[in-house]
Amino acid sequence: MTLRSRVRLAGLALAAAIALATTAAAVLTIDSLALDLNHRLLASELTACVRQVDQARAVLEATGLAGVREYVERAKADLVAEFRAEAPTRFGQLTVLTLEGRAVLHEASDRRAPLAPGCLEKMLADAQGSQECLLDGRRRVAHFRALPQWGWLLLASVDHDEMYATRNAFLVRAGGIFLAASLLGWLVFVRLSRSVVGPVLRLSAAARAVGEGRWDSVPPPSARSDELGHLERSFADMAASLRDATRELEERAGSLHAANERLSAEVAERVRAQRELQKARDAFGAILDSMPSVVIGVDRQCRVTHWNRTAAETTGITAAQAVSLPVDQALPRLGRHLDAMRAAMTEGRPRRLDKQGFRQDNQPFQEDILIFPLRGDGAVGAVIRLDDVTARVRMEELMVQTEKMMSVGGLAAGMAHELNNPLAGVLTGTQNLQRRLDPGLEMNREALARAGCPPEGLRAYLDLRKVDKIVESIREAGQRAAEIIRNMLDFSRGSAGSRRPVDLAGALDRSLVLAGNEYDLTKSYDFKKIRIVRDYEPGVPPAPCVGSEIEQVLLNLLRNSAQAMSAADMGDRPPTLTLRLRREAEHAVIELGDNGPGIPEAARRRIFEPFFTTKAPGVGTGLGLSVSYFIITENHRGTIEVHSEPGQGTLFRIRLPLRPEIYEP
Repeated sequence: MTLRSRVRLAGLALAAAIALATTAAAVLTIDSLALDLNHRLLASELTACVRQVDQARAVLEATGLAGVREYVERAKADLVAEFRAEAPTRFGQLTVLTLEGRAVLHEASDRRAPLAPGCLEKMLADAQGSQECLLDGRRRVAHFRALPQWGWLLLASVDHDEMYATRNAFLVRAGGIFLAASLLGWLVFVRLSRSVVGPVLRLSAAARAVGEGRWDSVPPPSARSDELGHLERSFADMAASLRDATRELEERAGSLHAANERLSAEVAERVRAQRELQKARDAFGAILDSMPSVVIGVDRQCRVTHWNRTAAETTGITAAQAVSLPVDQALPRLGRHLDAMRAAMTEGRPRRLDKQGFRQDNQPFQEDILIFPLRGDGAVGAVIRLDDVTARVRMEELMVQTEKMMSVGGLAAGMAHELNNPLAGVLTGTQNLQRRLDPGLEMNREALARAGCPPEGLRAYLDLRKVDKIVESIREAGQRAAEIIRNMLDFSRGSAGSRRPVDLAGALDRSLVLAGNEYDLTKSYDFKKIRIVRDYEPGVPPAPCVGSEIEQVLLNLLRNSAQAMSAADMGDRPPTLTLRLRREAEHAVIELGDNGPGIPEAARRRIFEPFFTTKAPGVGTGLGLSVSYFIITENHRGTIEVHSEPGQGTLFRIRLPLRPEIYEP
């Protein structure tokens, strides 16, 4: 297949792929939007009808007539009349059935059961939802709701073909658009390829002639005035220069060849052996010294024969000091592995010892030990490689803990979502109760008059029994619970990485709420017992940042301060957290200070290092402050610093830029 054919075939494939992708995206989008809109309209119509039924029932219950059959039937008749009057303006068809399937309101003239028995049974079992059903023998899409108190089943439905009419019409049009776009794209691509492939083929022929040394076969450049014509002329000039340079080099090479042969014969044999030997030594030493692992060579008696640079840097013993020493004397922690070294040399098979623990500078570490026996020309010994895997082991443990926390977080978020539904019912019921107990509403006065109760008497009873205060306390408690759940859900959703203006004072307050509501079976502190002092400078503008990441940093700092104060002997001093917010030039400054035990100088220098922690094993991972440092300095181009003296408390200061252009590359 020629280049021109390949280009045209590629153009056709590219145009078809672009048109197909665009058409498919449009089809999927329109299909989803059309179905979602129709379902929303049906659900809205059904919800409105259910709300009318609930209002009618609420009126009967408020007047005490809910148990009187005559009034109930009259209310049902009024509702049916209202539904029938609203039918011309309603999307879809509203059908009211009894729980036995008999029609109460239906467009058909007869009053037989219009709904298929199987559909009726499934709707009664589900109580509410949406499904496809057979209504009057026709396939329809319906949203339904069972009202057992009234003995009704409400259906808002639309014909199945009408439901998908928009999608089907768009599919036909999309097919035509796809074919037209593919053909047009291919024609444009073919037209463009003609002006590009020809010059490329001429350049290819010229390059082949130059590569084969056929200078006279180089085709002359065309007279085109565009970039490709300029490229052809430049290539022709380059070919001429190469031809002249090649001829000159051939002449010089002839005169130098004889001299080179004489010199090479004299020095080749002497230099070769010395160069190869030194090259082998240098390469071997460079390879071993460049390895990040500790590499030690030992002989048959387990005496050190090689000590690489990493071993010298790790132990503080130079190679000159270590060579010829017993390996357990040069590196005492290898003494317990002498049997494994001898076994590897005897059997001629490598040995691997994973996750061997040891202590250095009063810190626990873990390493993998690999013992490779030497092979070849009677050499007996072994090469020992020690790899520090402390960070990897900690990361594996952290990944396990992270999986657990993700599972717990998912459960907590799910519970919060589930709690929102009954909580919304409590708040709605409280609002309705307040309205029903207000004698100033006309409907309430009419109901009191029918019940024979004067409004003044009801007001006196409510005041004496403090009913209004009780209902208000229920509403306030529900709103506080809803605020707690909302803060928790906002924090658990994380971020998509986009920056937007964030009120830092609000972020501080939300972090305090999250810290106060934190639940941890292993914590030994109660955040609510800590005194909080807020010092927010008014007028600090919002900072462009990722709000959830800033709240994560603040929550880490608050949790660390609370844990430090709870573990220390505070004496008569109440544990206190001071939060400050102010503006300094083009930066917002956040300060979090406590009156806890402070941080020693040695720990303060390493406080932002990954995996560094002063807590007991199992209490902390050593990643909280390192992640916070990364979020502030890398993600937000800010700074975070710590000031502390033992016994004088600790102060963390965060500076965030207020200008969004600082994040631009």
